[in-house]
Parts: sequence; structure tokens; C-alpha cells
Amino acid sequence: MLELKNILEDIVMDVIDDLDTSQAQEVSESQKTELASYVLNRLKPMYITSDRGFTHIVNKYKNDPQFLADIMMRVNEGLKLVKKTSISVQPVQAYDKTKPYFIFPKISGRVLSSRSVMPVEGASAQLFINGKLAKMEFADWNNPVELKNGDDGTYSFAPAPIPADQPDQTIRFEIKIQVEKEEKSDSKFLSLELKSAYIQNIEIQFKENVLQVEDFYVAM
Repeated sequence: MLELKNILEDIVMDVIDDLDTSQAQEVSESQKTELASYVLNRLKPMYITSDRGFTHIVNKYKNDPQFLADIMMRVNEGLKLVKKTSISVQPVQAYDKTKPYFIFPKISGRVLSSRSVMPVEGASAQLFINGKLAKMEFADWNNPVELKNGDDGTYSFAPAPIPADQPDQTIRFEIKIQVEKEEKSDSKFLSLELKSAYIQNIEIQFKENVLQVEDFYVAM
């Protein structure tokens, strides 16, 4: 059976590696991976058989200005989000490493107007877990978060771990992201299944675990 390859993976990583911020080492390897994930999740994959003309096809698309412009637009969007969510992380509380917890991923996304297809500004986004306003794990993360001018409608949350009854316990959590602006409100609902685990290093577990939410279109 021939092996399939999404050629966008190589092209996107090359574009990211060529960024001035990457050259200046202002973007870490983990941030590059997070950025590539953001971009690839928003582009239609382009599969080919990896053993037939792979290099030729990659070079062909690399010389297509419009194709590269579309990728760069997504890279710039993702870079702003990655930088925004890479602020210092200082846990609010210590956790008992002998007890299991449900460890949530960092939850990030973008809010766009369904009317103008532009980022929503001057609004607030709130994260609810099982109907309750979620507590944040780190002191410099907020809930709700303000969608300010120049933020491209991006939001990010760092939900605090929730104690579990036992290790390897699986529960599905209902996630709601609620956006409010003036007297208007709209919500996006997600379902997230987690297995309880012991906390070894919350900062590392947090940085390596990201849930990238699809763009949220609201009538604002």
C-alpha cells in the first residue's frame, strides 16, 4: 500500500522556519508545532503518494505566490494567538501529586462576525465547564477574557484541573464558550472527554496540551 503524505505539512513548516521571529529564536520548537497545528487545521489537506514526485510537487506550490500568500495569512493569524497564549505561567495553587485529576488542555480559538467575517472586538468571552464558570489555573489568565482591538478576536483559557475520584476515570465534560457584546450574547458548545491522571509537572503538561477550537461565528 502506498504511503500518503499531506504536502502542506512540509510547506507550512518551511514557511514557519523562515519567519523573522523563528530566525531570531523568538519562537520555540513547541510554539512552532502549535502554530503549524493551527494553520494545518484551517487549510484543506493536499495528499499525494510520498514516493511519486513529492519534491517536484512541493517546489511547484512553493513557487505559487497566491498559494503562499494564503498560507502566510494563516501563519500570521496563528502567530498572534501563539504569542498571546505563551505568557508566563504561575500556578494559582499546589496540587497533591498522590491524587488524580482531570487535567484540561489550554483552550484557544477565534471569534468572527458572521456579518462581516471580521474579528469581533470590544466583546468578552467566557468559559463554562459543566454549566459553571471555569476557574483558571494560572494567575495571569482571565475568565472572562476581553477581545480587544488588535487581538484578531482571539481568546485563550487555562482551566484548572478538577479532582477525580480515582485514576484512569473517564468523564465527558460539557464546554461552553459564551461571547457577549453590549446586549448581545452567543454561545459555542463542545464536548471534551478526559481521563484522570496524576499531575507530574502542571506547567509542562499545560504547554504540551492544546485544544484549538474552530472559528466561532457570531451575529455581532
